[in-house]
Amino acid sequence: PSTGSMTRWLALITNEQKGKKKVISPCQSICRLDTNDVCEGCGRTKKEIRDWMIYSDKRRRVIMDRLLKSTAE
Repeated sequence: PSTGSMTRWLALITNEQKGKKKVISPCQSICRLDTNDVCEGCGRTKKEIRDWMIYSDKRRRVIMDRLLKSTAE
């Protein structure tokens, strides 16, 4: 994912829902998989994209932390 999209991501990582913060999808609507099956838009793997809706918020945060760290490098 591009560094420019990080600001948007930080604003979208959590969404207030019934007083509880919920991790939302980092999708950037640039849905193209590279040769390693990693999305060029959001940086998630094909499996992470497929299973996002069934992941717990804890698992989603782990993925988001990895994505944010990878763009900081």
